[in-house]
Amino acid sequence: MVLVLITGSSGRIGLAAVKDLVASGHRVIGYDVYARAEPFQGEQFIEGDLQDMGLLMQAMQGVEAVLHLGAVPDDV
Repeated sequence: MVLVLITGSSGRIGLAAVKDLVASGHRVIGYDVYARAEPFQGEQFIEGDLQDMGLLMQAMQGVEAVLHLGAVPDDV
């Protein structure tokens, strides 16, 4: 069981990654600039911008792996 930080965890791919990792028994911290209406499936959700280095470093405490999916979608 690995503690994984997923940036962009509220996006389409991020949501799928969270669900898959949790189903596989991993602990997941979500990190995104906004939260979706549906409840977060992982251990913890942090609402923040990737440019906030202080918050990002705090979110990284104890994390063993990072899945970076944070991006600005084309459909905005």
